[in-house]
Amino acid sequence: MEKDFFEISEKSDAEIQYDFAVQNYQNGDYSEAFRLFSLAAEQGNTLAQLELGFCYASGCGTEPNMEQAFFWYMKAADNGNADAQYEVALCFEEGEGTVQSMENAVKWYEKSAEQGIVEAQYNLAQSYANGVGTEQNYEKAVRWFQKAAEQGDIHAQFNLGCCYLQGLGVSADKKIAKEYFEKAQKGGHEQASLILEEYF
Repeated sequence: MEKDFFEISEKSDAEIQYDFAVQNYQNGDYSEAFRLFSLAAEQGNTLAQLELGFCYASGCGTEPNMEQAFFWYMKAADNGNADAQYEVALCFEEGEGTVQSMENAVKWYEKSAEQGIVEAQYNLAQSYANGVGTEQNYEKAVRWFQKAAEQGDIHAQFNLGCCYLQGLGVSADKKIAKEYFEKAQKGGHEQASLILEEYF
């Protein structure tokens, strides 16, 4: 096989390193993808930092290492990457690669949620609803369930239905509750079907 006409090295532009890393990953050359993600990440490329975190978390092209995964997730999160902020929150929640801390998890879920990551919006809503890592606040829970529901999250739709049915964080309204349960049911939420049968 002929060699490429040039080699991607540590002196190459970070975006070029990242693009070639993605190509190598897609072609199944995970070791080379890892090498190039590492070079780009060291130069501050936020997407490469996130991907390098995934590599360490999954053992793709390298040995699994959650401490290193967390390190690179945090680098990308500090640079404003919403997906990385979500991964940092998960690490804090589960104590993976760092000390478990629901307070820190909520902080990073909020940063990610504000940038539109639906999973972060849902997890943040659950934190407010259950008072985990923060003070219980049904109004804030409803706000974030609403954001996630608007993006089609059936679990958020179901929980919104529960909030409207019971008057948690909103005025009780069976009509609106039914609408959300029906949306969740349409998406395949089995418990929504049971509640519709029982209460409506």
